[in-house]
Amino acid sequence: NKPHCEDDSCFVEINGEVNIASDKQNVAIDFDLQQSEVNITGNTCKVKFKISPLHINKKIINDRPVILKGKIEKIDADTFSFSLLHGKDKIAVDYSNVTQEGINEVLNLALQHSLSVKVKCSTFNSENLECSAEEIFSILDNVTIVNLDETNKLFDINLNSTFITIDYSEAEIEGTIAEYAKAEIKVNGYSETDERYLAKKIEIKD
Repeated sequence: NKPHCEDDSCFVEINGEVNIASDKQNVAIDFDLQQSEVNITGNTCKVKFKISPLHINKKIINDRPVILKGKIEKIDADTFSFSLLHGKDKIAVDYSNVTQEGINEVLNLALQHSLSVKVKCSTFNSENLECSAEEIFSILDNVTIVNLDETNKLFDINLNSTFITIDYSEAEIEGTIAEYAKAEIKVNGYSETDERYLAKKIEIKD
């Protein structure tokens, strides 16, 4: 993100999701704002941050909110838990505090079709590899939109010869939804009454 200046002050906005652990390298970037440097020359502002990698097994990140991405190995609906394969690690995820509608269907969809999931952990124990989840998404990547119903904000997608219905009425949308458009869809809920999955975010591919 670009810094900007107003009078004698300099600002920088840091936004977006910064994963504390990558699904490929188990690494992400930690910004140390206390050791930042700000240089202002005329209307030009430059900001330097000290950054360092965060590794699950090399730096303690206990009791910090983190975001993990991986694939589900098994689900125990009775104990509200599942195993998340994250790189070479197997994370024990407790989702008993997740309040999303139809969360078990969201998890089963990911397990049955080998979809990636993104888990937001309110706390993460790096020693025992345990996550207390507060929000979970199943990620449908590079899928094709068909049977688009713009009036009711619905469409279908084909997953391994199985058609499922997506409700995008509450979704954040990047791009223009159209018949046969390719998309990445983050699903975070399921309506048993209407038998449709609920989209949280949809990104239309170019």
